Amino acid sequence: MKTMSLHDFQLDEKVYRQIGGRSIGLDLSMVVSDNCMCEWDRLLLILMEDNHMESVVYKRYNDDVDFIVHSQAAIVVAEGERRDKLGVNRIKILVDSIESHLTVSIAVCSDHLDRRLQILELKVWIGMGKDGVTRFLYTHYMKYVSSRAAMHEMSCHRESMRFNMFVNEILRILRNCSAYTV
Repeated sequence: MKTMSLHDFQLDEKVYRQIGGRSIGLDLSMVVSDNCMCEWDRLLLILMEDNHMESVVYKRYNDDVDFIVHSQAAIVVAEGERRDKLGVNRIKILVDSIESHLTVSIAVCSDHLDRRLQILELKVWIGMGKDGVTRFLYTHYMKYVSSRAAMHEMSCHRESMRFNMFVNEILRILRNCSAYTV
């Protein structure tokens, strides 16, 4: 595609031409990527169904795919192995067969000490809710590189604007917490 191969960008007053990959910052890159990923989604779901895996939840945000799978295939777990990791490795084999030029990384709950998977600004897991029912649970999460300041203390915003901004931040965090989380 000519448009993709002629993407120039500037860094420290020097102009560069991108020579590989999709052009970051070019609107067309997002459109092309989204179209490719829609087809990729379709192919993955077909492969999973053909391999007796039912997608309970399947969500994608740009190139991040999050899913929960119920597998009818038996997974034999040896001592010291993690069942969720073995299941996801089976799916990774399917994923890698779709597009050879895509690099896919995987993560599972057991990768983390708290057994909760980090997805964007959430930590999610399957657990017992405060009502005693097994549910998909989630709570707010901030990456360690995220700023903890909602607004700079020397900001020139009016008091009413500051108040509204803080209220909205609190509401966003509360919405990121499951009503069933203990």
